Amino acid sequence: MALPEELSAIVEPDELSRLHSEELCGLDYRAHLSQKVDVEHYGIGMVGVGRIANQRQIPAYLNAGLNIVAVADVKQEVMEGTKERWNIGKGFLDYHQLLELDEVKIVDVLTNTFPRKQIILDALRAGKHVISEKPFVRSYKDGVEMVEAAEEAGVKLAVHQPTRRYYPFALARVLIEKGYIGELFFIVDEMYGDQDRAYYESPVTRWHASLDDHLHVEWGAHHFDIVRFLSGEMPSSVYCAGTRMPGQNFKSEMANVYAVEFPGALRAAVIMNQVIQAKSGGWTCRVDGTLGTIKIPHVATKLELYSKKLGDVPHTFTWDPYESVVGINGVIGGHGADMVDLVNAISEDQEPSSSGRDNLKTVRTYLAAKRSSEEGRPVVPEEIE
Repeated sequence: MALPEELSAIVEPDELSRLHSEELCGLDYRAHLSQKVDVEHYGIGMVGVGRIANQRQIPAYLNAGLNIVAVADVKQEVMEGTKERWNIGKGFLDYHQLLELDEVKIVDVLTNTFPRKQIILDALRAGKHVISEKPFVRSYKDGVEMVEAAEEAGVKLAVHQPTRRYYPFALARVLIEKGYIGELFFIVDEMYGDQDRAYYESPVTRWHASLDDHLHVEWGAHHFDIVRFLSGEMPSSVYCAGTRMPGQNFKSEMANVYAVEFPGALRAAVIMNQVIQAKSGGWTCRVDGTLGTIKIPHVATKLELYSKKLGDVPHTFTWDPYESVVGINGVIGGHGADMVDLVNAISEDQEPSSSGRDNLKTVRTYLAAKRSSEEGRPVVPEEIE
């Protein structure tokens, strides 16, 4: 299946900022498959090939030139439909058969969290490298067990954190590292929509309504990880204040504000509201530093940079979300990039950037947020043991 080339960022400078255009356009924020990698050697087997696999991972992997050799799913129509749609060689109802294949070097576990632990442990003990869908775990103890199992087996364990790779967030991190906005002191990350209705009305996603931690964990795995990623630091405490809309469908609180403290001056506000009664939704982010501000008004298509180092002239980066059959840049730049990073890490015998052990920090943060909601107090992530 031939897919278009990777989309490029377009910098739209005015006359004063034109001097900085070449420097900004040269910033490298995309994932690149190492030229040393023979992708045929790194056969991928995917377990749980429902919505996320078909809408995100599989097209993203094909776009990146990766090699999917087998799929497994407990639903026969899902397994066979995915296998035929993407012309994948082998399909199984029992994932243990997939683990027996010599050509499968990497197992991508895309089920929800509840059956995932045993699948991952079986794959690790079979000598396979593993990448897990997020949220990695609902129990810190389970996460530690899987990380230690990977280290004992001598294989790599990674976690999908695709939002880090969405082009605006990936570029933001590079701009921060290069000092364009100085020392960080405030981050505001906000997501809003009506999953209480949309998720509940869909039989595919309705199971989320029974969770008591939907925003804390299912979405906290994204938002707390992004705050960690942008800051480069581990939060020192998390406090949650949340509420339920009268008559909502979901069991959990669906409108939450989280105050996240870091060592030093940095503070973050994470706002998640999935019961708004409007027909619009979105995800925005703002990062303030001593020398400027990064604004991300859309997580897949736009970034605005204001930097005293660049003469206080605004720069706008935009990405066209409609040029690719894969869909938005977030799919191309995000959902395939973690697998690219894992393949590179295996070939170079290094830890992937979103390793299981690194992700334990994100796990501790979102479980601290959940405990804060339950106990009505700020929680230190190290309390999660």
